[in-house]
Amino acid sequence: MKNNRLPLYVLFVLVAVALVWRVSNPPPKTMPGPVGPFNGWKSSRAIGEMGAQNVNPAGTLWAGAWNEKETSKDTSDSAVRIVDFNAYSAKSCRLPDNIEVNFLNWVDDKTIRVCFTSSAPDKGLGMLLVDAVEAQVKGKPEYFPEIARVVYWPNATSTFIAQTTGEPESVAAFVVDGEKSCKMIGKPIPTGVSKQISLHKDAGISADGRWFMFSVSDPAAEGGRVYYLANAEEGTAQKAFDLNDVPGRIDGIWPSETGVLLVCSVNQKLQAAIYDIATNKITARPNGVGDLDAWPAVPKSISITAYDGGFEFDTATGKSRAVLDFTKLNSESDKAIRDLIRDSHFYKLKSGNFITISETGGAIDIRELKPDGRWYRNVLPRI
Repeated sequence: MKNNRLPLYVLFVLVAVALVWRVSNPPPKTMPGPVGPFNGWKSSRAIGEMGAQNVNPAGTLWAGAWNEKETSKDTSDSAVRIVDFNAYSAKSCRLPDNIEVNFLNWVDDKTIRVCFTSSAPDKGLGMLLVDAVEAQVKGKPEYFPEIARVVYWPNATSTFIAQTTGEPESVAAFVVDGEKSCKMIGKPIPTGVSKQISLHKDAGISADGRWFMFSVSDPAAEGGRVYYLANAEEGTAQKAFDLNDVPGRIDGIWPSETGVLLVCSVNQKLQAAIYDIATNKITARPNGVGDLDAWPAVPKSISITAYDGGFEFDTATGKSRAVLDFTKLNSESDKAIRDLIRDSHFYKLKSGNFITISETGGAIDIRELKPDGRWYRNVLPRI
């Protein structure tokens, strides 16, 4: 009988070839972000940490960036996860190696701007674009050595607030021209940040970038936070108010040369207030602010949930229209959902359903509700 077994030396050669191939072609790294298939995603069960998130201006797409660091190898891996609410689907886009995403926004409804730091800190802030429909990086990153990180950048605008590189730690207004050039508006403004004082995320900027507001966490301030109004062109800033001076939780800040429009959450409803530069005082405006010409970037309406329902706030009139009613949802599971989606922004889908989005402690929570306010399905829940 013929011996059909391969000679041992042939087996050794095959094994060696397989090992060489595996070493030169390692399996792809697991992408940072929620694990498993999309319909089972949870933001609390993810690889790496979420560095930034944002919903597009139309309220139809959401993007979140996760970063995973390997301290022992001094490397990092990042990815953007993109959710299409109307299609109930998601795509993922792996980003270049060794970057850390710390901010993202939307250039338009289909293009994501990713802001990051890299392993070469002397390059300054990096920016790249992602096609949200194809989930692909567009072009090459651009670097801006005078910028350390973005503090605040509204969607679909060219002006933003950033922390500058160098000492002392300062902030400044910037404007982008296309995506390849960026210039400072006016002069940098020192923040006074120290071991006890840190820059906070609450901020706002005028459409032309001439005025902006930034905030710092300061144990000495009433409420632990202080807000400064900056004149970008002059490079000056004045203390405006402490957190305790504000009527409620701040939902939006819109500065202008006539004053700063604040939208705050007060007793489950949104309410407008104006910080007057001349008097250095905040005045609540329960009947709205009327003419919005001084704040052209302010949305005409803002939709937010409370424990009792979802309300659409009219910025000009100060009126809130009930869109969702949660008061009849009193089962234990319903009450749990009401708690989880409290203080979410919400958006209406083509189906008539609604999407709620909130972020707490760096964890995102996105759910879909029926038109009557009942839970329909999870999109990206915290738990």
